[in-house]
Amino acid sequence: MTAGNQNAVEELITCAICQEIFNDPRVLSCSHTYCHKCIEQIASANNDQFECPLRDGFILAKNEIDTLP
Repeated sequence: MTAGNQNAVEELITCAICQEIFNDPRVLSCSHTYCHKCIEQIASANNDQFECPLRDGFILAKNEIDTLP
């Protein structure tokens, strides 16, 4: 695998919040994926709401997090 391909693969499996390889990944309806723990932590610190850092205006209520695929 070339370095460029490896970087592309790593980007696909890395959480944009914690910058680690996904741990219990959850896919939002906006198609972005984050670690379940990262989503939970941000929602807990933000009035029980998670706003996707990569998509303006996409907000998820904390009680919806466990229903994510």
